[in-house]
Amino acid sequence: MLKLLVTSPGDTGEWTRLIPEKAVLPTDPVKENNVHKVKNCVFSIAFSTPFQSRVRLVAVSKEVLEYILDLDLSVSETDDFIQLVSGRKIVFGSTPLAHRYGDHQFGIWADQFGDGRVHLIGIYMNRDYMQDEKWELQLKGSGKTPYSRNGNGRVVLRSSVREFLCSEALHYLRTPTSRAASC
Repeated sequence: MLKLLVTSPGDTGEWTRLIPEKAVLPTDPVKENNVHKVKNCVFSIAFSTPFQSRVRLVAVSKEVLEYILDLDLSVSETDDFIQLVSGRKIVFGSTPLAHRYGDHQFGIWADQFGDGRVHLIGIYMNRDYMQDEKWELQLKGSGKTPYSRNGNGRVVLRSSVREFLCSEALHYLRTPTSRAASC
C-alpha cells in the first residue's frame, strides 16, 4: 500500500510525507506506461503525462483543502500545488499507480478493466486520524495508463467541472460521494 502524508507549508515551509511502504497487493512488473495486458496484478506503476500547454486552476474546494487535506486555501495559489494537481510533478518518494480490476460488461465477463485515465498518487490520512479517515488522492485525466485501451487518458474540461460541481452538490445534500479538491 502506498501511503502519502502531505501537510501545508508551516513554519518550516516543507511538505512532509510518509515514505511508501511495501506493496500489499501485487504490482505489474512492466514499468512502461503503455497499454498492455496485465496479469496477476492489482496495480501498475503509471506516471502521469504532463500537459504541453500552460495549465490553470479552474476551481478549488476550500472545504476539501482545509477539512480533508488539512491545507490552507493559500496553498492552492502556489506553483507546487498547480504542478502537483496537473500531474507535472509528484511528491518526492511517492509512486503513482493505476488500479486494475475485472468486471462484466453487457452481461459478459470483460476481463481486464482499470483506471484508464486516473493516477492514484497516494493515500492521505488527515488529522482526524482517531476516526481512521483515509482519502485516496487521485489525478483524473492525467494521461495514459496500461488500462487506457484506445483513449489518450485525458478528460475534457466540461466533464471535470461537471463532476466537481456534482460531487460538491451531493456532499451538501448529505449524500456520500467522492470529493474533489480542484479541477
